[in-house]
Amino acid sequence: MKYENIKEFIITTKCSKSKIYRFYKKNEDLFAEAKMKSGKRVFPTDHARYFDSEIMFDENKLLRQENQSMKNLIDCCLIDKDSLSLRLWRLEWSFFITVAYKLERDKKSCFRQMHGLYGIYNM
Repeated sequence: MKYENIKEFIITTKCSKSKIYRFYKKNEDLFAEAKMKSGKRVFPTDHARYFDSEIMFDENKLLRQENQSMKNLIDCCLIDKDSLSLRLWRLEWSFFITVAYKLERDKKSCFRQMHGLYGIYNM
């Protein structure tokens, strides 16, 4: 990740120093991503998008489009009344998980581990 000092970050964001620090005071989780380097605070260049409404609008527009396509995919999968997808959709889930292993596992090993995880959850 690329970082800029406060002077460079002011030029990048086209905002005042006080506005930048007010923003970070409201968003402490983002402020935690800024680091101290040589006794001075440096800010991630990725954070510049939070100060530009056009960039944020474009990103939100993309997210809305992705959400709409996901909704369409779900609707298409649920059209068939006898499908497994629809049956699973209508079940009342207390939890639903997937597990991806780093190493290859056979079906029996996966079953034992998932069964053990279920047992821990129901204690």
